[in-house]
Amino acid sequence: MWTEWMGAWALVPGAQGGVSRATCALVPEAEGASFWIAWTNADGAAQVARGHVDVAGVVDAPGFVGARIVVDGDGLVITQVGGAVFGVFVRAPVKQVIVYRRDLTMRKGKIAAQVAHASMKALLALDEGAGPRFVLDLPGPMAVWARGSFAKVVLSVEDEAALDAVYAHARAAGLPAARITDSGRTEFKGVPTRTTVAVGPWTADEIDKVTGPGGLVETKLA
Repeated sequence: MWTEWMGAWALVPGAQGGVSRATCALVPEAEGASFWIAWTNADGAAQVARGHVDVAGVVDAPGFVGARIVVDGDGLVITQVGGAVFGVFVRAPVKQVIVYRRDLTMRKGKIAAQVAHASMKALLALDEGAGPRFVLDLPGPMAVWARGSFAKVVLSVEDEAALDAVYAHARAAGLPAARITDSGRTEFKGVPTRTTVAVGPWTADEIDKVTGPGGLVETKLA
């Protein structure tokens, strides 16, 4: 069933066709699904393509016109015109991680509010609408998350330096990230204070390189 393709997929380690890494995302549409793929060539050049795939698995996207998608066991295979395999992919869970500062000793309600601010800002920062109309053209993994269960993980970091490091590393890795500075009206004695950072939504393995066990910034489960 073609609906089995829906979700995010990551390239199996071991380059195929000169591709060193890739992420594919498929989100249901009225007929078929939206198709989004980002990959890095063997020479390190980053590429992104988006388009459509019909219920038969035929792709219509720049660089992939006529390519086919099939599910082979637990994997997804993209085969280009002529039969060359672009890549074999496995499921890539998507999530959002929000980190807050332990050193601020915020009230539980304050933490909840700041976490919510960061989570929303990560998506709404992409708004291209005007007035009351929001238009969000989400990259593939973000669209998968928004159409799914909104998986979130809340973590804490030691201080402002660690919070800023999460934000900097996420941005450097090309991950969606949002940082919240509280106005200080209810806490922090009126001083604007950085409180939280949201990373993602994106694929879990990429986020974990920054915030997960052994990641670039030490975090604790809240």
